[in-house]
Amino acid sequence: MKITETEITRLAIPMRRPIKTATHDFSHADTVLVQTRTDAGLTGICWCFSFEARKAEALAILVEDLAVL
Repeated sequence: MKITETEITRLAIPMRRPIKTATHDFSHADTVLVQTRTDAGLTGICWCFSFEARKAEALAILVEDLAVL
């Protein structure tokens, strides 16, 4: 079985209740959704989670580098 496709989607998911800290006020979670498909017809799904857009962008770049077929 081989991975034939990797799809990476960045999302900003609103939170029902914001999370507040001494230095931050998070109203949404920046998330990277990773879906991989195989030649056997299987699909795997993974969520990479972050509270900041820059960190989510770095996660997406890392996943893209690892997903090179």
